[in-house]
Amino acid sequence: PCFFVCRKVCARILFASGPDILENTMRTNFFNTFLALKALVSKNRRPFTFVIVASTQSLYTFPGYMSYAASKSALSMLFEAAKDELRALKITLKIYYTSTVTSEGFQEENTTKPRETVIFESPSYGESCKPRIRACRLLRQLGYRDRIPSDFLTYLMMINARCETLADMLFLPLAAITNQVMRSIISIYFQDIGLPHGA
Repeated sequence: PCFFVCRKVCARILFASGPDILENTMRTNFFNTFLALKALVSKNRRPFTFVIVASTQSLYTFPGYMSYAASKSALSMLFEAAKDELRALKITLKIYYTSTVTSEGFQEENTTKPRETVIFESPSYGESCKPRIRACRLLRQLGYRDRIPSDFLTYLMMINARCETLADMLFLPLAAITNQVMRSIISIYFQDIGLPHGA
C-alpha cells in the first residue's frame, strides 16, 4: 500500500507576528504528518510507501510564508532524517515538493496573505496548478524518484540541495543560476514593495 499525507494550513505571518500562528502551522503541517507516519509504522506489519507532501516553499520562500515555509522545511528534514532508518523496516519514504495547487483551500489562503505576495505569485497560476494535474505528476514519478518535484522550477530548486540522478547533476549549473536569480528577484521585489510589519 501507499499512503499520502497532505495536511496543511497556511496563514499570513511576518516576522513581527506573534508565535501562535507559527505554533499552529507547525502542529498542523509537521507534527500531524509525523504522528500519522509513527502510527502507520507501529501498526503496519507489511512493507508500504509513505509520501510526504511538502512544498516548493520549503526550497525557497518570500515574505508572508514564514510559518508555512518553516513547517514544510521541517517535513523536508523529516524525510531526509528518517528515510534510511525506515528503509530498514521495509518502509519506503518519498517526498513531493509541490508548487501552487489551485484548490478551495488555496483560494481561502489568498485572503490572508499580504497583497504583495498574492501579486508576486499570480503569474504562476495556470492549468498545471489544478489538483488533478499535480496529482497525476506525482503518480507518474512515484516509481522513479524519492524526491519528486511538481514542475521544472521546483525541480531546479530541489536539486540544489540533493541530486539523485545523472540528469540532476547535468542540470545542477542551471539550478544554481536559477536559484540565485530567483532569490535576487524576490529580494528586489519585496524591498521595493516595502511590506508592512505585523500580522
